[in-house]
Amino acid sequence: MELASGTKIHQKICNITKLSSSIGLFIGPFFSPLIYDSENVSQLIKSENHMQEKATQYKFIRSLVDRSILIDSGLSYRESKRILLDAVSHANLKEYLISFNSNTRNLVDDLSSKVGGTEFNLEIDLSFCIISILIDTIMGLDASIMTRDEIILFAKELDNSLNYISSRIHRAWLYPDFLYKFSNLFKLSNQSRMYLRNFCGKLIAAREKKFQSSNQKGVKTARTVFIDKYFVSKRDDGSEFSIDNITDDVLSLIGAGFDTTVISLGFVIIMLAINQDVQKKVFQEITEKLKGNNRYLDTKDLNELHYLDQVIYETWRLYPPLPVLGRLATKDIDLANGGYLEKGTNLWIFVMKLHRDPTFYPDPDRFNPENFLPERVKERPSEVYMPFGFGTRKCFGNIFAKLVIKTILCHLLRNYQFHTTKTEEDFQLALEVTLKNKSGIPVSIVSRENIEIS
Repeated sequence: MELASGTKIHQKICNITKLSSSIGLFIGPFFSPLIYDSENVSQLIKSENHMQEKATQYKFIRSLVDRSILIDSGLSYRESKRILLDAVSHANLKEYLISFNSNTRNLVDDLSSKVGGTEFNLEIDLSFCIISILIDTIMGLDASIMTRDEIILFAKELDNSLNYISSRIHRAWLYPDFLYKFSNLFKLSNQSRMYLRNFCGKLIAAREKKFQSSNQKGVKTARTVFIDKYFVSKRDDGSEFSIDNITDDVLSLIGAGFDTTVISLGFVIIMLAINQDVQKKVFQEITEKLKGNNRYLDTKDLNELHYLDQVIYETWRLYPPLPVLGRLATKDIDLANGGYLEKGTNLWIFVMKLHRDPTFYPDPDRFNPENFLPERVKERPSEVYMPFGFGTRKCFGNIFAKLVIKTILCHLLRNYQFHTTKTEEDFQLALEVTLKNKSGIPVSIVSRENIEIS
């Protein structure tokens, strides 16, 4: 089966996987097995040491960044991971909550003009909020350093860049660089790359100036700022990080953090708008556990919201941010069904299908947060749930994303009730680098100001 683009890919793969327990497909010129049965997935996880390399197609991310923890291995990967993991450490995440709260309050205020109005696409407002959070937490800068229009354009260009990468993956004739450079896709991709890198360059310059000024005055920063690590650390070979190195890592972190968080939040909110009974139950939990309508939330507050966790996990089950995971077999790998994968095979795990296995998830297409009651989770093997990947190459930003999502949802749901005229059948799902809903986040909102919170 040869693939074309976005929504068609999702439709074709979902249709054909209903007919067979395993399939092979052409992704560009490469014939690749698509694996989604739990036994073979479990076997692959056991062979993780032979799948440390990402699938060949991920190299197209280099049209945006020359180096990236998302696709690199070896020295470059270790250097980036060392600094990036510190950015999402538990201690730093606690500090970030101030930013999560303040920027979400701004979002609540921005949405007040839409109360009682018609249905609108929430995606732009969420994008502005999340980019503002990332500028604050990653760069240590107030988002007001950029205008709202600049931030929204940045978010749009991030989305465009990922679309361009996906488009190239789906077009075999654009795999050779010498052909790709003559295409309109190359021109569009370069335009986005230049805008995004210039945007990040301005942020880096502003933070470095602030960092140097604080050092000269002997002022200690109130909290740890991720980007400052690059100004005082050296690479493993003893050299300093270049501006291109720093830009690559900043763009990788902001890009990944933005995309997965907006996607996840969008799906959770639309699912709550569709399932009013679940939204009511989440609201009840928030009002019972959190005292005070407008106070800032801390990690203790968020850790008390167990049903909200179930809702988020169930949304990730049905609509995982990473719907397919591509790896390159660096050695022969035996499969559970008696087959094997040869060294050099590009293999893909179809997470969306794995997450809808009726053996582990009864009535698997139904939105049911009770799938993540503690006793039910214990009954399932861990490898049948991997919304952010698995093993050492698992997306390291999942804890960051979860805290952002919970903070934003708490503030939004304490102030507004969400409604929609859409159903899941209206979703226009597209399998790209991440899972996209091309229909956006169409909702209307009602104020909860008359609801007392005790």
